[in-house]
Parts: sequence; C-alpha cells; structure tokens
Amino acid sequence: MWIEISDCIRDNSGALICGDAPKFPLRLTLSENGEYSFFNDVPAGHGIYQYNYSNKQLIFESSGGNVDIRMVSLLDDDYLIIDYSLNGVVEYRQKFLRY
Repeated sequence: MWIEISDCIRDNSGALICGDAPKFPLRLTLSENGEYSFFNDVPAGHGIYQYNYSNKQLIFESSGGNVDIRMVSLLDDDYLIIDYSLNGVVEYRQKFLRY
C-alpha cells in the first residue's frame, strides 16, 4: 500500500512546484493479483493494473473500462513517483510512500 506524501504542479514559468499532500491524501493499493484501488476520504476508484518495467508505464483500467496510462519516474522499496504528462512534459507529479 502507498500513501501520497506530496504533489507537484507546473507553474506558468515552467517550474515544477511541490507541496505537501492534500488534507485527505490518496492511498493506492496495488495487489499482486493485478487489482488496484484508490482511496482518500472515500473510495476513489478501482480496477486492474499492469506495470511495464521496460518503458516504466503504469496502466490503470477502471472497473468502468476507462484506461489511464501514467509514467513512473521512481519505483523502489520506499517510494513511488507517478508523472502526469502532456505532450511529453510533466504537468503534475504525485509522490507516494510505502506503508
């Protein structure tokens, strides 16, 4: 299980500005059987996921069939950093701590 510890967003100058996690940080569970769930103060989504180690893509398919592909800039025993990009530029980043 992972808990969100910070968020970063690109400002108008192009810098990525980071701050603390929101009041209700996102919790992410990635099960060994390929299922995921998001939870903040209420359930925030679930479905199946795949992680492609070669291109560092984390692919979420919600229970409703929506597919969301995110880039992983860091994954180790302690941290997971997910990037949300637009045209190859990171616009938003979430940093998670394993707990």
